Amino acid sequence: MIFSPLVGWWGNRLGSIRLPLLCSLALFSIASGIYACLELFPTHQKYWMLYSRFLIGVSSSSVAVCRSYLSAATKVKERTGAVSMVSLAQTLGFIVGPVLQGAVTMFGEDGLPLMKNKLHLNMYTATGWINVLMGILNFCLFLPFVFKEKRIAAREAMMLQGMQSEKETWKSMKPDYLSAWTLICAFFILVFNFVFLETLATPLTMDMFAWTKGEALYYMAWIMAVGAILASAMFLMIDPLCKRIPERQVLIWGGFFLMVLGRAVYIPMSDRPPKLALPENETLAAMRMEDTSPYVYGSNFTDVRSNLTRVDFDYGGPITTLEPFAVDDAKDLLGCPPTQEWCKTTRGMTITQFLIGYAFTAIGYPIGVTLITTIFSKVLGPRPQGTWMGIMTGSGCLSRALGPVFLSTIYTKYGLYWTFGSTAVMMAATMLWLWQMRFVFGVSTSINTLSRAYISTATKLSERTGAISMSSLAQTFGLAIGPIIQAALSMIGKDGTMWYGLRINMYTMAGWICSIGGVVYIILLNPSCFVHRTIAAQEAMKTSGCSKATDTYEPLKMFSIWTVMIGYSVLMFFYVSVQTALSPISLDQFGWSHEESLYYLGILITGGTLCSCASSGNDTGGKQHDSYVGIVQ
Repeated sequence: MIFSPLVGWWGNRLGSIRLPLLCSLALFSIASGIYACLELFPTHQKYWMLYSRFLIGVSSSSVAVCRSYLSAATKVKERTGAVSMVSLAQTLGFIVGPVLQGAVTMFGEDGLPLMKNKLHLNMYTATGWINVLMGILNFCLFLPFVFKEKRIAAREAMMLQGMQSEKETWKSMKPDYLSAWTLICAFFILVFNFVFLETLATPLTMDMFAWTKGEALYYMAWIMAVGAILASAMFLMIDPLCKRIPERQVLIWGGFFLMVLGRAVYIPMSDRPPKLALPENETLAAMRMEDTSPYVYGSNFTDVRSNLTRVDFDYGGPITTLEPFAVDDAKDLLGCPPTQEWCKTTRGMTITQFLIGYAFTAIGYPIGVTLITTIFSKVLGPRPQGTWMGIMTGSGCLSRALGPVFLSTIYTKYGLYWTFGSTAVMMAATMLWLWQMRFVFGVSTSINTLSRAYISTATKLSERTGAISMSSLAQTFGLAIGPIIQAALSMIGKDGTMWYGLRINMYTMAGWICSIGGVVYIILLNPSCFVHRTIAAQEAMKTSGCSKATDTYEPLKMFSIWTVMIGYSVLMFFYVSVQTALSPISLDQFGWSHEESLYYLGILITGGTLCSCASSGNDTGGKQHDSYVGIVQ
């Protein structure tokens, strides 16, 4: 986390990734050698091990310059496939690593002597020596006569921009800093949720399914292996998938949406609470039974060999008494510990839930982490990306550091509902933000419903037609003024200007105007300006002689209401279809540019809207009371 931005900045300053990578690989080999030779140190072996892990962390910061080089050495259209292949290689490392660890267990704890019984090759030190050999091999692969650096992205941008040098090219292409920081935050949230599940999986299965530590490690190893294979398949599918569907859509729906489902599925759905691990002393003191053998609750798997105690939450059967010496033998109780208060009140999780949620995560995470990196590199453009990639890598490392803290505070104190509810909301909020907030904008426009409902509430029956026509006139005025403003904004152009990292151009300026309009609207709805009225209810009470507004309600004529609603839907369908088709038709048929299309269509729509204003303003004054007007009212 600390060194990733620094190493990325170093690579930018040098203009080459070779020296940072060679130094990090050398440091990786030295640190792995220290770990493998811990028994040579007569004292402070734990501190030497911590020091070796610190150096491993520093050497791992080379991931930032690797990602930076990947962006520099590929064309834009090649980048998604290249990033997915590198992510696949990393995932294969997670698969092969445990396999190698399992293979070296044949050396046992004693192993083979390497240096007069002072240094041994055993099941613990073998992994360190494997890392030393791999570090040396990688070091050789990055030497000048093997590895040749290429800067394809900068040359591609030079050709497209018609520039003479790389520096001129990337200086002329200003990155969208808001999008860059959004992707960094999204990367943090994505990695945090994945690492959190990775950290929580073993204690969660032990709490929910009353597995022993051995069972949890064994079954989770198989589950994670299958998940890694599934993730590897997804890495291979990302590139062809993005050739058919836009990357942003694949990221939102294939990555974040599946991660949201993975968190939501973990909300407890079992019919009974989890197995409760009673406090050891109280359990053993209370157990009285002729058979003195420890009671073992059978788990979901039949072959259980354990001297640990499992107890149902609602266990009311025979109880056994153990000898005092047996208390020391029973180290742990299996199930959800009662020190976690939520274990007594929360419903349990089923094994099916756990597997489905893990499958969603195994599919969504590789899609998300690959496409965030890909889109991030495209947002930054052809400029050197070492520092920025270092910041993104650091955000992922920070999420790994915060995962255990979140586990100890939220899961142990508040339980499953808060844990997976909060992470699901976290992922959903990030997904909506990546969706450019169009969803939130759509929700905000539902205020039209409240406005129309209030017009019916705050007007007499004789006034309602005129009030509705004035409201429609105001809305139509907005449709008239909006295109005029949009046409005027087209003079700003696509590039516009940068203001504190934000791009102000012909597209974004409309959003700022809407923000100002929204603030003004909120001020006008302040209680000192807007007073709520219920005139229609008072009129109905006076006419019918009722004392309560609810007594004046009459059965609704549902057939008439649905007829009007369907007619309104068909009308709006054709209106919106024409409005949507105007822009692409003008671009295709008349060869207009985007600026010309916005300008001329703004004038055209304004003319049509003014005609609509004239008809909306033709108030009937409430004098027409035929059946259709009655239905509308």
